[in-house]
Amino acid sequence: MARQMLMSSRFLHGELPIRLAHRIIELNALPEELSQNLHVERVKAWYAESFHDLRALPLVKEEADVVRFTELLRRLYARHGPVVPAVAKGVEEYKRQALQAGRSESGLQADLDPFLDRFFLSRIALRFLVGHHIALYEQSVKPEGQRRMDRIGMIHTKCSPLQVSAGQGEAGWAAGGLQQE
Repeated sequence: MARQMLMSSRFLHGELPIRLAHRIIELNALPEELSQNLHVERVKAWYAESFHDLRALPLVKEEADVVRFTELLRRLYARHGPVVPAVAKGVEEYKRQALQAGRSESGLQADLDPFLDRFFLSRIALRFLVGHHIALYEQSVKPEGQRRMDRIGMIHTKCSPLQVSAGQGEAGWAAGGLQQE
């Protein structure tokens, strides 16, 4: 597992700053009233801080580096937890101002939907990559007898996406031994 954690750490060390930079560029490219909204500015600051934190960490070369890197990822994961409500508040304030200025609801939606789709899909991917690495690390440090053999990182090997997506959620959850929340 040590080799797998080194590979995951090295990949994410290079990949995450690129993805964060792309999100910052997208946020800066929004209409000025939205890009400079207090809530969106806060999100940009979180992304910029995470970018700098990752770039400041030396390249992952050995197991001790994996531990430091994973701890950083935990902090980043927590930092970015409130991104969705912050962006939602920013968009809500922007829409309210734009509607008062005479913009149409459909025009606003047409302008915002592509950005929101890209931004949130990218966020899901980022959180999956980071969360999966953290879960892999947590599994790797557990004694052999305490590891769950039905999981690889965040992936539950017995959960059936087909059953879940086919409207048989309860059967899919039960087959995977998962608890619904």
